[in-house]
Amino acid sequence: MHLAAINAHRSRPITLRYFQYLAALYTEIVLDRLFNHKAQLLADLNDFVRGRNAGSADVRNADVPSASDVPSASIFTDSDLTKLAYWMATGSGKTLLLHLNYHPFLHYNREPLDNILLITPNEGLSEQNSEQQPDGIAQKGACNVTLPIVLVGALDTKGEEFRFVRDLIRARGLEALVVDFGVMGDPPFPPDVPADVVAQAGGSSLAELRASKDKTRAMQVMSDGLAAVVADLHASGRLGGILGMAGSGGTAIATAAMRRLPVGVPKVMVSTVAAGDVAAYVGTTDITMMPSVVDVAGINSISRAIYANAAGAIAGMVTMREALPPAAESKPLITASMFGNTTPCVTRAQKALEAQGYEVLVFHATGTGDRTMESLIASGFIAACLDITTTELADLVCGGVMSAGPDRLMAAARAGIPAVLVPGCVDMCNFWGMDTVPEKYRARTLYQWNPNVTLLRTNVEENIRMGELIARAANESKGPVAILLPLKGVSQLDSPGNPFWDPEADAACFNAIKANLKPGIPVIEMDANINDPEFADKAVEILLGMLRQG
Repeated sequence: MHLAAINAHRSRPITLRYFQYLAALYTEIVLDRLFNHKAQLLADLNDFVRGRNAGSADVRNADVPSASDVPSASIFTDSDLTKLAYWMATGSGKTLLLHLNYHPFLHYNREPLDNILLITPNEGLSEQNSEQQPDGIAQKGACNVTLPIVLVGALDTKGEEFRFVRDLIRARGLEALVVDFGVMGDPPFPPDVPADVVAQAGGSSLAELRASKDKTRAMQVMSDGLAAVVADLHASGRLGGILGMAGSGGTAIATAAMRRLPVGVPKVMVSTVAAGDVAAYVGTTDITMMPSVVDVAGINSISRAIYANAAGAIAGMVTMREALPPAAESKPLITASMFGNTTPCVTRAQKALEAQGYEVLVFHATGTGDRTMESLIASGFIAACLDITTTELADLVCGGVMSAGPDRLMAAARAGIPAVLVPGCVDMCNFWGMDTVPEKYRARTLYQWNPNVTLLRTNVEENIRMGELIARAANESKGPVAILLPLKGVSQLDSPGNPFWDPEADAACFNAIKANLKPGIPVIEMDANINDPEFADKAVEILLGMLRQG
């Protein structure tokens, strides 16, 4: 009857699969007993609980654990009967069953109803339910519920600090969940997720970690456990943002969990190491690092202001994310690599590609930027790659500070997406201030880009090595690839009359590419500088041609 009510207005009637039928049937039975035989339902449930707790419940399934293996259950009350939950896999038709269950509830319920409130963990599920709203159920509108802010830290040493921040967040009307990863001591207040739960998620127990007194193992277990707990909270719709506060050790644990979360989920880390090199903590994610100024050790006139700012920052991020209007229709994504010395080229190419209906994600070629770009390519989110700025190869070869590692260029090759490769800015290797340049390079051509960045002009031998690396990536590409060479310079500085103009070094790179490239891979040489408009236009033309063919 209820399925027929849903199917009445569908062009393609729904046929329940066996597990959906069982779930619908169970709901019908429970609702019938709840509304027509409530006292008996409560009595039967509690008879079962008492029997199970005493070890004499009638268990008809031999696979069900014995009573001695199951923790004692609490007696049911009237309020417990208002809940009915199902554990169902992704793609099992939960939305369908939810809408189907409206009808038996309305059938058995005899009390007047003002509203049926449907709560979902995110806007996407709200929209899905709205689009599939069953006939006969009037929809009055929708509102977003702000998800909890998850606080992660070692409560045995920083409990009062977390209590302070938790209370500030709750005073803003937001929910805060506290996850404890402290090992050696007890927390000053009960956390929502105790440290032992974190330890178990990491493959151990709090008792075992305390007994072993092995700090290295304890950190690894709690790091693994916290990452698993945080990922589970996010997957279950119980995490709208995350905030950690710690010294160096706790920062390593907390940020490992943060890196498991998708880009866009608010992440704030108050840390004693936030003012230094935080690449190892942030990785390729969007963690906001906030210097603690003083140690995270007590609440004083300085730290209370820092903690309050952190609470306000994460609260603002979470509420702003909920208020963010839905994005426009999604477009195919293209990545592009850029440096200050290739900005005119990439900016022109970006506008041209966006005019053709693509969304272009531009990454700053600082090592971390292109590692992030390549991680997105490897994850399958990207349709094509316009790799204009491969300067990190120079840092790899020369030992600079902005290397993206030996696998630079390889993500697009392995993913098989269309790619245009350009030896952009391979004329320069990056160091910090002039005093950080290694002694062996002091007699070479150097250029102070700004007070904090010094550029080293690469020589013939280094350009040969970079050409070989570019050829390697093209040779291993599983998809269409082309190489575009700017014969009048690979950067703004590498042009006639500018400090890095060195045609011999450029030619060494170009010749190494051509000498090591497999037959059939196109190499297009242009009598232009990389930032000339015609070069950018040609790069776009080649990439669009690959996309249309694919």
